[in-house]
Amino acid sequence: MKKITLLMSLLFVSLTFSQTSVFVNEIHYDNSGSDADEGIEIAGPAGTDLSGWTIEKYNGNNSSTYGTESLSGVIPDQDNGYGTLSFLISGLQNGAPDGLALVDDSGTVIQFLSYEGTITAVDGPASGMTSEDIGVEESSSSPVGESLQLTGSGTVYENFTWADSSPSSFGSVNANQTFGGTPIPSLSVVDAEPSGSNAIIAPNELDQTQLEFEIINFTIGEPGTATEADGYVSWEILNLTDGGTHQSGNLFDLANQPISITPFEAGKTYQLNAVLKDNSDVDLPNTEASYTITLEALGYIQVADITALRADVDANGLGRFYEITGPNTFTHGDGFQNRKWFQDATPSGIFVQDFDGVIPNGVYAEGDQVSGLKGFTLEENGVLTFEPIEDAGTVSGSTSVSPLVLTLADYNANFETYESLLVGFENVTFTDGDGTAVFNTGTNYEFSNGTDVSDVRTEFFGADYIGTVIPDTQIDGIVGLVAEFNGSTQIYPRSLADIDVTLGLNDVAVNNFSLYPNPVNKGSFNIKSQNNQAFDIEVYNVLGKRVLEFNQIQNQNINVSQLQSGVYLVKINQNEASTTKKLIIK
Repeated sequence: MKKITLLMSLLFVSLTFSQTSVFVNEIHYDNSGSDADEGIEIAGPAGTDLSGWTIEKYNGNNSSTYGTESLSGVIPDQDNGYGTLSFLISGLQNGAPDGLALVDDSGTVIQFLSYEGTITAVDGPASGMTSEDIGVEESSSSPVGESLQLTGSGTVYENFTWADSSPSSFGSVNANQTFGGTPIPSLSVVDAEPSGSNAIIAPNELDQTQLEFEIINFTIGEPGTATEADGYVSWEILNLTDGGTHQSGNLFDLANQPISITPFEAGKTYQLNAVLKDNSDVDLPNTEASYTITLEALGYIQVADITALRADVDANGLGRFYEITGPNTFTHGDGFQNRKWFQDATPSGIFVQDFDGVIPNGVYAEGDQVSGLKGFTLEENGVLTFEPIEDAGTVSGSTSVSPLVLTLADYNANFETYESLLVGFENVTFTDGDGTAVFNTGTNYEFSNGTDVSDVRTEFFGADYIGTVIPDTQIDGIVGLVAEFNGSTQIYPRSLADIDVTLGLNDVAVNNFSLYPNPVNKGSFNIKSQNNQAFDIEVYNVLGKRVLEFNQIQNQNINVSQLQSGVYLVKINQNEASTTKKLIIK
């Protein structure tokens, strides 16, 4: 079940903590010379016991944890029932970015903060969450004895603001900070964006959204009854697309939560408005007593295969939700982060990053034809990535998995075309092969055909080639999944069977054909083969529907004036081999 709303428009799980009562109040991580007295300070209501709480340190370079710090002690009363506890943490990393998560004694992440940028965590308690950049920073020129601190007046984190470096005040209330004052009633929604935000409801959440309010400094009850207190919550969800009210109600008892919401309709925009009312049905006047958020209900974009998905991403960018209706072949699965690789018949490949284990590891076998995958797109280290949000795939059969055999020159020139595909290269030699060196985990090994080079990455730590001797002579062929790390090409062999295999060159190299002009502006394009042999072409739209077909042509001008503007795929077949090019019509 979901509460409004768990996904941001950027589609990363992000923490927005409404009314955080225990929080990080001060940070010091860098100064001139050797770093001194690095640490953090926690603030909160007096009497709060921090036993069992931890600070999880995050490295922005790889988005992973680099250590856990245990907290302890009871927060003293230093200012109107609030206080602080400080903790020295030697070795806090110096940013660009780095961060930390405050985790309570039940394992719940209370805050995920970062400095000098944001982090989307890949492991630890904040895995899958995106940090909040505090917006101020220290540097190697910051004076010794200073820190970054919250300033302002209030009782919860949201009342304060991070300020530039100033003399540290670890263990006491910060300068320019006051706790307490007249209690201000406030209303927020649990697990939601701040009031005034725009957010989305993902396709898999349309019929399972729940609403839960959080109230501070205000007790609710039903006016005119024995439960009457300060007032109550009045709320409504408006359908901005069609007009009218989608659902509304009054909340008199916090125990009557969460509230189940009538299913939303994909493609519609909604707005939640809520307010604290007094017992005379009058809205409380302070801003904190009301809450509003605009919600866009999204549906799945149906695409026939991975090729069509990639074309839509090229045309419309990342972050859209898709259902891949046609069968795609499962080529490999890895238990680390439930990673999976699929490819279609074109072929085009996709890397599936399943952080949450939506699709159980091991459910598919190599060669399974899987239809109905549902998820959204993002980019990881330069690689187009598909993150599933439903275990919706169905197996319709099985097929053998053969690598697409390439030349290294073609691969290096067009590697993004082959991203996440299973490919092979013939007659190559490992630079590090000396008869004794062995394959280690997580290592790059250069290989070459004598002219061109690329890298094998030993990405799969449980692979059976780990610890075996690197071949020291030319091998017939090598197979692997095409990967990239920020522009550097790599392949991932799946097992020892992928090393030293016999292959046959069975594709039409992408650079054997020229297609111009592209984008098309005047209703036609030219296609030319370098070998001057006849070929067939098929033009597909992003839904996988064939819209044009030409057989046995040579160096021809193709009229596409009847096609609408958009992205298309041109499949070229020559001598029982094929390749695909992208075509943009404006």
